[in-house]
Amino acid sequence: MRNMYACLRHGLWVTIALACMSGALQAAPVCSCYFQEAQSAIEAADAAMGDWWGARTAAGGTTERLAAQVIVLGDDQYRANLLSRFDSREPLVAVLEGRRDGSTVHLAGQGWQGTIEDGRFTGTASGGDRFELNKVYRISPTLGLPAPPRAVILFDGSNMDQWEHVGQPQVGLIDLARLIGGDNQAAYLYGRVWSPRAQRARLELGSDDGIKVWLNEMLIHANDVARAAQPGQDQLDVQLRSGWNALLCKITNGGGDWAAYVRLVPADDRPLGLREARDRLDPADAGTDQGLKANQGYLTAWWVAGPYRQSAEDGASLFDAVFAPERDPAGVEWKPAGSRTPDPQAIRWILADGAMQVAGGGIISKPKFQDCRLHLEFCCPFQPQARGQGRGNSGLYHQGRYEVQILDSYSLEGRDNECGGIYQVASPRVNMCAPPLQWQTYDVLFFAARYDDQGQKTAPARLTVYHNDVLIHENQEIPGPTTGAVRGESPQPEGIHLQDHGNPVRFRNIWVLPLASTD
Repeated sequence: MRNMYACLRHGLWVTIALACMSGALQAAPVCSCYFQEAQSAIEAADAAMGDWWGARTAAGGTTERLAAQVIVLGDDQYRANLLSRFDSREPLVAVLEGRRDGSTVHLAGQGWQGTIEDGRFTGTASGGDRFELNKVYRISPTLGLPAPPRAVILFDGSNMDQWEHVGQPQVGLIDLARLIGGDNQAAYLYGRVWSPRAQRARLELGSDDGIKVWLNEMLIHANDVARAAQPGQDQLDVQLRSGWNALLCKITNGGGDWAAYVRLVPADDRPLGLREARDRLDPADAGTDQGLKANQGYLTAWWVAGPYRQSAEDGASLFDAVFAPERDPAGVEWKPAGSRTPDPQAIRWILADGAMQVAGGGIISKPKFQDCRLHLEFCCPFQPQARGQGRGNSGLYHQGRYEVQILDSYSLEGRDNECGGIYQVASPRVNMCAPPLQWQTYDVLFFAARYDDQGQKTAPARLTVYHNDVLIHENQEIPGPTTGAVRGESPQPEGIHLQDHGNPVRFRNIWVLPLASTD
């Protein structure tokens, strides 16, 4: 499989130094437009952010190479990881923390002190050592890689004709990832339903992740679970009273997508005749049944409160935590929200400047593939206040089943839930994630799962992945669909799925070359 990428490989990342200095990496040929693109985007956001390269000089005059990766944490705060070299799993030399004061960033930690000012990162270390680093932009050699003959062009910057929204229209979906965003937090949904009489009904629920439900201030359901939301995952019979009925739902989120479905259907053959409130509090509100009729009984008129979180707590720990909407709903700031039937034909992603940007749900390619080679370019947004899975999150799913993570995990550890990782399957060999706002590449060889004539799986799917032209997975077996998959396993080919995780990730230059089966 290595030979199949021989035409792509140009060595390690192309590195262009803003200033030449003794010991700096040598510049390699690359289209200057990509360097200018990265430089302009990053400097417009925060010129301190990104890669630095230079030397550490001991008191005796000997020198050794030194690199730094500077992360912007928001509120004028920064972290700098010092390394002996880029793109390895060697231990960090030091970690410096600091903040901006005017045009200067001051950092310190572990006996080191440094200053970023006027395009230079200089400082001292214990023992009298000093260092001097210059900004570098390391550009993937496969940016702009043209599609080979017979490749299927999925996106060339001109239109999104090769894509459609995932599955059927998501009737009744309450998209909390889009309404609120973030991870490891809880939100509350409040709605009022008018019933023409006292009657039994079936309440059908779906959630990502845990869900609690109160009907007329009585807790009627609690399910502490980690799952992807699907309609009708939990079902229970409820008793509606004549007149208005109040529903309060608590949804917890541990990471990834965050959504809910709430549906009321007859417990027998008699129509319910329900209406939803237009106003959260007005007792004179007559309500409307239009949303219920248009959405197959899914409740569409909601008010949302949140997010609610606890310091250093994960999403599951929030399930039994009591927040303001449970104690005093009247004293909570509620914002209108809702669910509506989307237009199944309308791709709501944003098309601009030759790229498509995540918006309005995940998409999947109309062409379907088995074994293939894929090239894709992506760019994570600059979200300095966000953390973890809430920072530049999306995902590349082969056959809608097997994800290679997309995330702003620049200068993090490189875990299986970070950029380049295969969630709960494999961490990348090294963390090759570039800073946010810099375009990056995935070049992937995908081999579909194998099945016998009776449809029984005989071998798992496999992935070889180059992130920014560096091998991070080689012939990695994927036991089954990863978290967030939109297709179950089968012998049938499926499309390339790009995930909407509520972050404005951008994509461009996407093509797939089908490969002859190796069976």
